[in-house]
Amino acid sequence: MVPEPAGLTRVSMPEIIKCSNLWLIFESWLIFLFFVNNIRDRQTVFNIVAVLMLAGGRTINPGLAQYASGGSLGLQIFGKASPITLQPSDGGHRGHQPGVRNLRPPK
Repeated sequence: MVPEPAGLTRVSMPEIIKCSNLWLIFESWLIFLFFVNNIRDRQTVFNIVAVLMLAGGRTINPGLAQYASGGSLGLQIFGKASPITLQPSDGGHRGHQPGVRNLRPPK
């Protein structure tokens, strides 16, 4: 079996999606090169880092609220499954050994 080169030829999605993804990657590189060539002073770097940290903080807040409340903040409407707990098996039936812990939904 001969390995094939990495690329988008083996991805099963429409050609327009493949081209859009390649364009987004190319565009990201252009933006990166623009910033690398235009950042001249230390204050600009600090401003960019501050904006990125603020954006990251706004992204993290819902997750921290979910963790602190112990809830899911309504994610069931998007199809989030209920949590799975570990319980000992009844043992003896096919596929399970006595005393082995198996994943089972909570009762």
